[in-house]
Amino acid sequence: MRGLNISSAKLEDFPAVFLLLKQLWPKRRLFKKRIQDLYIRRMKDNWDFLLVAKLGKKLLGFSAFTVDRNFAYAGRIAYIIELVVDEEWRG
Repeated sequence: MRGLNISSAKLEDFPAVFLLLKQLWPKRRLFKKRIQDLYIRRMKDNWDFLLVAKLGKKLLGFSAFTVDRNFAYAGRIAYIIELVVDEEWRG
């Protein structure tokens, strides 16, 4: 998609990320403060990565993944923790 930018998530992205997480789990009660605290901790962790996809200033997607060492692969492997795209842009 022309103009789509994928970059590391920033603290100022959190309000839009939280709205995406609410789309991902519409029936789940989400505790904004707890999720924000975890978001901040993951931003600071060397083995966790948070990415956002933006079209202009609109945040369209969010991904969180962690990297771990794995014996089966004799090296590092990434595990996707969350992956969500704004429902208006799915399909």
